[in-house]
Amino acid sequence: MREKWQLKWLDLETACTLAEEHPPISILTTMSYRIRGFTVPTMAPHSRPYHAHGSATRLLTIALGAVLALLASCSIAIAPAALAAGPVSVGSGGYINGKIGVEPGELSEYCTSTPRQSFTRGGKTIPALVSKNAPVPTNDWWSTLAFRHWVSDGGWQGCDLGSTMYAHPAAYGWHNRGLGITYPNTLGAATNNDTGISNFTGEGYEYAGPTWSGHDVYAGVSGNASNPSQEFVGEVLQVEDWTDWTVQSVLKNAAGTIGVRAVIGHGLPIAWMQSFGAASRIQTQGTTSIQSNNNGTLILSVNGRSYIAWAPDGAQWTQNSANVFTSSAGWYAVALVPNGANASTIAANWRQFAYSPVTTATVSYTYQQASGKLQARYEIGVTRKAGSGSTTSTVMALYPHQEQYRTDGQAPLGSTYTSPRGSMPVLQNVPGFTTTTPFYGVLTEIPGISVAPGGANHAKLMQYLDAAENDPLNVQQMTNNGNATYWTGKAIGRAARIAEVADQVGDTTARDKALTKIREQLTDWFTATSGKTSKVFAYSEKYGTLLGYPAGPGGTDQYGTLTRMNDHHFHYAYYVAAAATLARYDAQWAASYGGMVDMLIRDVASPDRGDAMFPYLRTFDVYAGHSWASGDGGFSKGNNQESSAEAMNLAQAMVQWGEVRGNTQIRDTGIYLYTTEAAAIARYWFNSRDDFPSAKFNRNYASMVWASGAHYSLWFGGPGDHQYFYGINMLPVTGGSLYLGYEPAIVQRTYNEYMGRTGNAEPPWWHDILYSYLALANPDLALAKFATADGNGTFGEEQGDSHAHSYHWVTSLAALGQVDTTAHANYPLATTFSKNGQRSYVVTNASNKAITVTFRDDSGSVLATVTAPKGQVTTRRPDGSTVSLGDGGSGGAGIEIPGTPTDPTDPTDPTDPTDPGGPTDPTDPTDPTDPTDPTDPTDPGGPTNPGGNNGTGGTPGTPGSAPAKVIKRKAKLVSAKNAKKPKVKKLKVHKAFKVKVVLSAPGKAKVTGTVRLTVGKRVLGKAKVRHKGGRYVATVSVKTAKNRNVGKIRVSYLGSTALVKATYNTKLRVVR
Repeated sequence: MREKWQLKWLDLETACTLAEEHPPISILTTMSYRIRGFTVPTMAPHSRPYHAHGSATRLLTIALGAVLALLASCSIAIAPAALAAGPVSVGSGGYINGKIGVEPGELSEYCTSTPRQSFTRGGKTIPALVSKNAPVPTNDWWSTLAFRHWVSDGGWQGCDLGSTMYAHPAAYGWHNRGLGITYPNTLGAATNNDTGISNFTGEGYEYAGPTWSGHDVYAGVSGNASNPSQEFVGEVLQVEDWTDWTVQSVLKNAAGTIGVRAVIGHGLPIAWMQSFGAASRIQTQGTTSIQSNNNGTLILSVNGRSYIAWAPDGAQWTQNSANVFTSSAGWYAVALVPNGANASTIAANWRQFAYSPVTTATVSYTYQQASGKLQARYEIGVTRKAGSGSTTSTVMALYPHQEQYRTDGQAPLGSTYTSPRGSMPVLQNVPGFTTTTPFYGVLTEIPGISVAPGGANHAKLMQYLDAAENDPLNVQQMTNNGNATYWTGKAIGRAARIAEVADQVGDTTARDKALTKIREQLTDWFTATSGKTSKVFAYSEKYGTLLGYPAGPGGTDQYGTLTRMNDHHFHYAYYVAAAATLARYDAQWAASYGGMVDMLIRDVASPDRGDAMFPYLRTFDVYAGHSWASGDGGFSKGNNQESSAEAMNLAQAMVQWGEVRGNTQIRDTGIYLYTTEAAAIARYWFNSRDDFPSAKFNRNYASMVWASGAHYSLWFGGPGDHQYFYGINMLPVTGGSLYLGYEPAIVQRTYNEYMGRTGNAEPPWWHDILYSYLALANPDLALAKFATADGNGTFGEEQGDSHAHSYHWVTSLAALGQVDTTAHANYPLATTFSKNGQRSYVVTNASNKAITVTFRDDSGSVLATVTAPKGQVTTRRPDGSTVSLGDGGSGGAGIEIPGTPTDPTDPTDPTDPTDPGGPTDPTDPTDPTDPTDPTDPTDPGGPTNPGGNNGTGGTPGTPGSAPAKVIKRKAKLVSAKNAKKPKVKKLKVHKAFKVKVVLSAPGKAKVTGTVRLTVGKRVLGKAKVRHKGGRYVATVSVKTAKNRNVGKIRVSYLGSTALVKATYNTKLRVVR
């Protein structure tokens, strides 16, 4: 007998949550939900199958349509596997799911465009290049393994084994005999081999890795089980797994019976290897001497560099020839010896890590809003494969930008490694390290103090706005370039700057025209219909990416964004930034099309490791601290990036979009990217700490950074176009460009170096970019230069900027002074300027309600508070007066400015040594401590506490009357158990589960209110207490997205009018 259909009523918010957690088909086959506004009838669980005709088919069709309508209303973008090819709705917008043009890997030079599938080519079937079923990371240090090239060499055809991979301090490369390993510590001049840089000057430096056959050491496996010395000839190379900065790959023979597996990563001077099917085998290339070979530990000197090889546990190394050593099959390891270190001491001390490869490596980050800092934790996990040794720690080498801001107090070794980024200190026997980087805020635009109505420069600015008013996009440059993704982005970026400036000075006509053009362009690009192939985004599941068409004039792939996955962050950043501006003035548009903005962000910087459609932080190298532009990274020099400023444009755009839309996860990820990349750019592009090796490159600025070094070269222009060489790392100029001015002395030094290259001649064009940069150090000189070039008609604009914005920028900085890095705010869209020792405090209120922002110095002392009206840019001047610019009609949802936490962990609760001690996974910090739970009458900002401060989106609280003193009692925790499996006490991280909490109260008191589950300070979930069967029960559902920390689970009862708040230990734990 068929079961009856189950009908339930859900509110739309709950339905949206359900839809996010379950694929549509899962919803359909589970039960029927009646959602207010939607009716979705479906089959009940275990009901009998229907024939594919008649009323059942019509019912399923109706149900599927209703689910898709629900998803559109929720602005949820679902994995296309659940839907047929064609348009997919995301709110009022959408994208095409399916092929509408060329896609990644579709060049004859590549082996395949389907890296996760086997394929046939050259008459043979080749296994998938990537065996893990997940979106493929591109733009990484090891992406060459997912973009391998097709080789025809004599009579042999097949896929190559990838290019050189730089995981400093090592350089790696797969060879048929195994993994090539080299410590590239030899300084050389810049070269242009295999890169094809069109504007190569020969200036720069490299610590180049060797060719595929020239590595110092090859760690592999014997080619024959009965002949250990025989060289292996591997044919099948696959990527098996990866983490935030490591990769695991395996090379096997054609039969798959013999092979070698490798685990390697950034900052890990040990490579972990596993041989199977035959003996472990090491072969050296070049001058080799044996320093020691005892007790399974082999110490070699190869070409003047020292290496250690630990044989499989309990085995020894046998020397088969002058440069070949073999041992039994199993896990073994090879390490690089730091400069000047005693190799025997290192071998003894590091042996404990030889059989414990790093199997997890994750970054977690917290925006410490009150102190204006971003704390990041770089954590590893290991798996012991054999013998005795570490189960929790390893050896890590740190880049200079990491060591500069490291705050964990761990003492490094006295020895270091050489790298293209500078000296790398070494931490041994550590589970990770912590950095704390200052964040001085970003602005929608700097305040136009002197160009506002009544200001000395107002009339001149209005002339420039009048000139730009009817063409804010600079349409000709956009159409001349085929309306391609990049050039459309530049156009709407230009219009966004005009809109921001016009709003500040009250020119609503120019502002609204610019906003209209932005809205038209974004709406067009974010609208997908059947058959649309231009000005549209399409999703390709092969690599897991969103592609924009057209990508170049005449349908060309101008920058390799389609076939090579290049530059997505450069292009999409302009769209996100323009959308953030538009959203402050048009909340309805943002609600309708914001889902597509989120999709672009997910493509380039998804903050969710569990994202089924996109890889985690695609273009950002977590360990290197900056982005990479090349999608395939298939050069002998490794990956590269020239336009660091366009990468920063993405970060600042995410901060603004997250803030205006009330999305903490996006905002805080943007702050992580912004602070980290700013620190890396200062050192590796602008040489702020003199890391460049002067012996080969006696300059202080590099226009292009490679994994192996840095160049003064470009992918465009000519050798004499110095304005391009410098300007490419300065544009676009926005309120997010202030990081360039953190060190005015570096700005002046860089500008002087530019002038030295031109013989003190002013730039032929891009005056706007260079003068805006100069204004961060010397705004008066920049303004004078602007006036001269504008007056004699030589002033040349970059395509994404305008006279109006440039004039606004330099005149405003002339009034405000330089960025002041001795002060910080407790709000991300705020910063401090200083002129002649006098500070001005600036706040952009992105919300639709007034806020109060506090500025402090490094000691924590309050310097100023600024109350900013909704939607305006407010400046507190040195004399204490304030001026607010803009019409005040704009503003988005905003994110509340947190106050002092009111529900800390119970101080009587013993510390759990596995607890991270804080919110260590703020990639989704939307509810880190939940200080504003409306059910808690003691929480600040709650409805029953008139003395609270509602922060962003609210006005400062007013003092309330003191409540009458009430004597309360404490509820008792009866039990807290796994709701599905009560006897199971260990719950897996990254998995959803439910916990059933039972409470009791003394006397006749009733237990009402809310229960919350936490690990450390991270909130897993919360639920209302219900009275059931004489017991007080709360069943807390923990979502996968919230379950990201390991440690002991605690229960917090948030209190009621009769019972006090309390925190309880449980026997439940979240484990890996």
